[in-house]
Amino acid sequence: MPKLPLTPEEKANNKRRKEQEFQQNRILSDWNFGNITKWEDVYKLYGYSPEYIQQHYSTKKGPLTFLELKAFLQEKKEKLENELLQKSSPSANGNTPPDAKITSQTVTQSTLPALPTSVVVETISQVEQDIKREQDKNYGFKKSPNEKANCFWFQKKAIVESWNKLINQNKPAILILSGTGTGKTWMAGGILRRLLDANYHDGKTMSHIPYLYVTRASIVTKTERDLDREFCIGVEDTSVINIEQLRSQAGRFWLKQEKYVEGGEECVKWVWKKNIQPCVVEWDECQALKNEGSQQHQIACSMNDMGRYKPKQVFISATPFTKVSEAKCFAVATNKDLTYILGRRSGFEEGTRLTNETWPAYAKAIAFPNPPNEYNEAAVERLMQDLDEYVVRVKGVRPQFEAHNKVELIDFQSPEKREFYPQAWDRYLEKKAKLEAMGLAGAPVGMAILVQFLKFRMAAEICRDDILAKRMYEIVEHKGRAAVCAVNFKNTLISIVRILIEQYGVPRSKISLIWGGGQTQLTEKQKQKQKIQGLNDEQLEARGLTKEEILENLDLDEVEDRELIDIPEEYKLGAQSLEERQYEIDKFQKGESLYCLYTLRAGGVGLSLHHTDECVRQKCRKKPSGYVVEEDIPLIPIRQRETLVAPTWSPIELVQGIGRVPRLTSLSDTDQTLIFYRGTIEGRVADIANRGLRCLSKIVKHKEPWSDMVINGGPELDRFVTDLPEDSDETGLVSDVEEEE
Repeated sequence: MPKLPLTPEEKANNKRRKEQEFQQNRILSDWNFGNITKWEDVYKLYGYSPEYIQQHYSTKKGPLTFLELKAFLQEKKEKLENELLQKSSPSANGNTPPDAKITSQTVTQSTLPALPTSVVVETISQVEQDIKREQDKNYGFKKSPNEKANCFWFQKKAIVESWNKLINQNKPAILILSGTGTGKTWMAGGILRRLLDANYHDGKTMSHIPYLYVTRASIVTKTERDLDREFCIGVEDTSVINIEQLRSQAGRFWLKQEKYVEGGEECVKWVWKKNIQPCVVEWDECQALKNEGSQQHQIACSMNDMGRYKPKQVFISATPFTKVSEAKCFAVATNKDLTYILGRRSGFEEGTRLTNETWPAYAKAIAFPNPPNEYNEAAVERLMQDLDEYVVRVKGVRPQFEAHNKVELIDFQSPEKREFYPQAWDRYLEKKAKLEAMGLAGAPVGMAILVQFLKFRMAAEICRDDILAKRMYEIVEHKGRAAVCAVNFKNTLISIVRILIEQYGVPRSKISLIWGGGQTQLTEKQKQKQKIQGLNDEQLEARGLTKEEILENLDLDEVEDRELIDIPEEYKLGAQSLEERQYEIDKFQKGESLYCLYTLRAGGVGLSLHHTDECVRQKCRKKPSGYVVEEDIPLIPIRQRETLVAPTWSPIELVQGIGRVPRLTSLSDTDQTLIFYRGTIEGRVADIANRGLRCLSKIVKHKEPWSDMVINGGPELDRFVTDLPEDSDETGLVSDVEEEE
C-alpha cells in the first residue's frame, strides 16, 4: 500500500525535529571531544541569551555529567513533541484534556509486542493503570503464542528495546551488547519471532527465506535446534548459515562476486543480490567481522552499499571490537547523520551520512589524535557515546551461580621444559634477526616474522601439556568435577590427550574433543626437505654434493623441520565433521565424558559446556525468577565444571575462551584459571590482553566476570620489555598462517 503524501503541517513538524536532532548531535559530538565540560557550554550551543545563561547557570555551577546532559536533551525532545501535539491535537474541540502530556514511551500495536504508546494520556481508568503496571513489570514484553521459550527479565527487556529501536524508531541497525552466557540466542530468536508474527517481510523481499541468521560453524546445528524448539522458527522462515558458508557455494543464493579494474589491476568485490536479499540479517558473534582484510568483513560492508534494498541489521556480541577501526561494519550500518562532524557534502541531500565512503574520515575524527587501529580507551569511549542510540545494553544480569576467574603463575616442572622454553624463544629471535638483516622492507618480511613468532607460541604452549593434563586428571579424580581445557593449537590438544590416555589411564571414551580435528599437515616445502634429508650421504658425496648445499640452493634450509606424529587409530584424533563435533558436545553435556578439550579457534564462540540439566532426563524445578530450586541440583547426574585456559594474545579470544563454561543456566559456580609461566615472555601476554580488555570495558560499561582475569591480575604478573614482532597482538593474521601450515 503506497504511503500518503505528508501534509504541510507534518513537513514543518519533521523539519523542526531534524533541526533539533542536528543540534543535539552537535552537542553530543562536542561532549565526546571534550569541548563541553559545564552547563554554560550547553546553554551557549543551544542558543540561549546571555541573560538566560546568567540567570540559570548560577544554580548549576558544578561539573556536568553525561547522564545529566542526556536527561537535558531528552527533556528538550519531549518538550518539542508536546508542543507539536498540542498544535495538532483536537483539544480545542474538547476531545483531549488540555493538561495531557507526552512521555518518552512508544506505541502499542495489537499484532506486535505490547509496547507503551508515544502519546499517553495520564487521565486513564484504574483498570488501564493496572494493565499498564503489569506490562511495565515485563518491560512491555508480550509472549508470542508461537514461542515456548521462558525468557529472563533482561532478555525480555532486550527484545522489547530492540523492537522499539528497529521498528518504532526505524533504526537501520542495532548492536545487542550482552555478556557471554546470557542467552543471546534467546534474544535473537525473540526478535525474529515477533518480526514473523508481524509479517514484517511482506513487500520487502521476494525471497522465500526472508530472514538470515549468520553465526559460527560450530553452533549452526544447536542454533537451528533452539530456534525451532523454543521459537517455532523453521528453515523455511530463517536461514541459519555460518560465516564461512557465506563466501562459499552455499552463500551464492544471497551473494555474487563482480570483477572490476582499479589502477590497472583486476579486483573482485562482493555484491548482495537485490529483490531476493533478506529483509533482516542477524550477525551473531559479530566480532568475526572486525578484521578489515577478511572476506566476511567485506561481505558485511557490501550490504551497506545496497541503498533502499539494504536490510535491517542486528549485530550481537559480548566482545564486538576493541579498537575504533574494528567497529566499521556496525558503525556504517547505522547510516547516521555526520553533518555535525564532517559538514554538508555534495551528493548528500539530507546531510552527510555515515557510509563506507565517509567511514575513514569519521573513524579518524573519533580516534584523533591517535590512529583508529590502536588500542585507545578514550577513542573507544567516544565512539560508543556517539553510537549510543543504536546500542542495546543488556545490564544487571545476575546469574544464580558465578564464575571465579584467576591468573596463576607457575614454574617449569622439569629441567627439560626449563631448557626447551628459552631455546624456542632464542630460535625466534635468531630467525627474526636474519629476516631483518635481509634488508627487505614491507609485508613479506613482516609476515615471515609473524610466522616465526607463531612457531614460538606453539612451542611455548605445548611446553605446558604435562601440567594441563595433570591438572585435568586431578580435577576429575580428586575433586570429583568435570575438567575443561581451552588451548590455541591442535598439537597441544593432541599431546594432552595422549598423556591422559598413556600416563593416567583415562579411557578415550571419557574425553570429548571440540576442534577441527587432525594434525596440521606438512607444507610442500617441508615434504621436499624431508625427501632431501632422506637421501644417501655417500651417493651425494660421490657427485660432489651435500644435503646442506642442496637445501640452501633450493631455499629450504630455513624451512621448519617437522614430522607428523604417529597416533594410534583408537585415539580418534583425526578430522572432525560438524556432526561429530556436536556429538562430542552432547556427550560431555550428558555426563558420558568427564574431560573436554577445545581449541579457541574451533570452539571458542557460542559454545556452551556448562553444568546443566538440558541433556538429561532429570530436571530442576524453576522459581518465578527463572532460577532453579537448589535442592534439586544434587539429583542431576552431571558434575560441576572447572576450566583451565592457555594464554592467548587476543583479548576478545580470551573473553570468549573463559565464557564457554559459566553460562546463565549453570547449576554451580565455575572455577577458571589462566596459566602463565613465571618470568617469561608471557608477562607481556598479560600486558597486551590487559590493554585490550580495558578498551573492551569502555564498550561494555559494566562489570563482567572477565574483568578480574587480567585487569586485576595483581602485581605478581611480570612486566618486562621483550623483542616482539610488530602487531604481535593481532591474532587474525597468525591464525590464518596456522591454518595454512
